[in-house]
Amino acid sequence: MQKEELHKRFVKDKFDRIVRNYDLVNTLGSFGQDSFWRREVAKELSSASPPLLDLCCGPFTLSKEIHRLNPAPMFALDFSLQMLLYGVKK
Repeated sequence: MQKEELHKRFVKDKFDRIVRNYDLVNTLGSFGQDSFWRREVAKELSSASPPLLDLCCGPFTLSKEIHRLNPAPMFALDFSLQMLLYGVKK
């Protein structure tokens, strides 16, 4: 397996393992600024034309905030299937 492929698998495996703590890690790592940032991004996109796309969406934390202010059609994609599955549950 090539070095790039090994790196991709390593990153994906790491995100798959932290899925339940992803939001907490973001909050702690940013000293709570992540929620402020999400609100500001959602405000900026509140009048955006659909469809909207959230790449690397994680467990839909930002996607949900954007959709709350702009209930337009939205696509959310992530490298980690576990992040998507967890986001659907929460």
